[in-house]
Amino acid sequence: ALRRALREAEQADEDAAERERNRVQRELREAYREALDRLRALVEPTSSLLDRPLSRRERSEARRVSGEHESIADALRALPQEYPAVSEAPVLEFAHRRLDTLLDGIAGALRGSPIAGAVAMRQGQTIALLETLLEALDPNNSSDDFESGGSGGGGSGGAPGEDNPVPPLAELLILRGMQSQLAEATRTAGDAGDGASLDALADWQRELGEQARELLERAREDAGGGPPSGPGQIKPLGEPEASDGGTTSVEGA
Repeated sequence: ALRRALREAEQADEDAAERERNRVQRELREAYREALDRLRALVEPTSSLLDRPLSRRERSEARRVSGEHESIADALRALPQEYPAVSEAPVLEFAHRRLDTLLDGIAGALRGSPIAGAVAMRQGQTIALLETLLEALDPNNSSDDFESGGSGGGGSGGAPGEDNPVPPLAELLILRGMQSQLAEATRTAGDAGDGASLDALADWQRELGEQARELLERAREDAGGGPPSGPGQIKPLGEPEASDGGTTSVEGA
């Protein structure tokens, strides 16, 4: 009877933890979805203001659109305070810093005259990153990327850190998405001969490489100190496409 009571108490604790984990995931996704919808609604009014002299009325509209971007940034900045899981997941926290940088740059540019067309590129990058966060926190994602393959076959254990609202798999998916965005942004800036953007992207690449190395190290620690094995593990790769220097990339099955 005592053992049964203990098992029931443990199960109750596990159920409560799962409900809390699901709640945090759901509310974070709702916040990212709201930010994404608001940002998409600003694409058209922003595009009409780029690369040309503006009338007084248009400058007023630009200030309004700038304020909307600042409001989105403020809402995203509040999430780590409301949800400690954001700060406890280094890659997600890094993504938040990237969002803040992008949105701050957009808002500032919209207060200038003329408004450079690079604002549209930053908007696209911000939208892509928010889409990545939504996909990474999808509760239907498989944990295969952190399970060992092999022929043992009988283990039922899940991915390391899967009890967290932002598990390692979500961080891995965020890194993959950001690496894809970096490669695309680098190609675009290179084709345009935009040296200033290339310099900024080089800084982003260094930070992204560091995040990948740290995630790899955490995966090794969770695996008991050895290198992770099996399908979909994080792997150091060679130079990424459209990059001038080496970095650590993530790759999945």
